[in-house]
Amino acid sequence: IAYNSADDSNVTGNGATSTVDFDTELADQNADFTSDTFTAPVTGPYMVQVAINATGFTGGNRPREIRIETSNRTWGSNELNDASGEYVTAMSAALVDMDAGDTFTVTFRVRDESSNVIDIEGTSTSPYTWLSVRLV
Repeated sequence: IAYNSADDSNVTGNGATSTVDFDTELADQNADFTSDTFTAPVTGPYMVQVAINATGFTGGNRPREIRIETSNRTWGSNELNDASGEYVTAMSAALVDMDAGDTFTVTFRVRDESSNVIDIEGTSTSPYTWLSVRLV
């Protein structure tokens, strides 16, 4: 279990893809998570859940995409932002197949802004942008 402890400003908006920062760990039993990358300790299916709180949208209907990018394949989730100026929480979950030593990171991308104006929210006290991984 990990979360983002500080805002990451202007990371996406015009199609740029940003690796999501999960810099604070709450639990990591085998030291399998480091530098925003999870490494599978054993082969098996892993339940990955992620929430990204984003802000800075200048208009509605902005496509946003979360990707869980594993060694074997990329798992994607697409949504639309309804209104401008709001905090938006994008969530995704997938049961991903991983071999021992495989890795994954989480990326976030927003399109249709004129520039990279989207921030990924982080706070030191509340996990608004978070990740959890569990071997099933």
